[in-house]
Amino acid sequence: VPLNDFLFRIKKAPSPDYPHCPGVVESVRHFLIECHSYRQARSRLTCTPRRTSHSLPHLHSDSRAITPLMRFIKASHRFDEQLGTIAVD
Repeated sequence: VPLNDFLFRIKKAPSPDYPHCPGVVESVRHFLIECHSYRQARSRLTCTPRRTSHSLPHLHSDSRAITPLMRFIKASHRFDEQLGTIAVD
């Protein structure tokens, strides 16, 4: 995932921090669950049925989480520059 935590480790980003959250590493957990910058985009993700969307194992493994997760990623616009527009049903 082209987040700064990973990009910094492979020497493709000057810092592992997220620009909108100084001093906070831009990890998968921060992007998907913690970052206040994506609170509005995250609203649909938190409505996944019958399971908590605040669990990385759930988001990574439950097939019911795939569509809400992809909608969140698209709504965040975080990867538009690297990946272009993400198509979601």
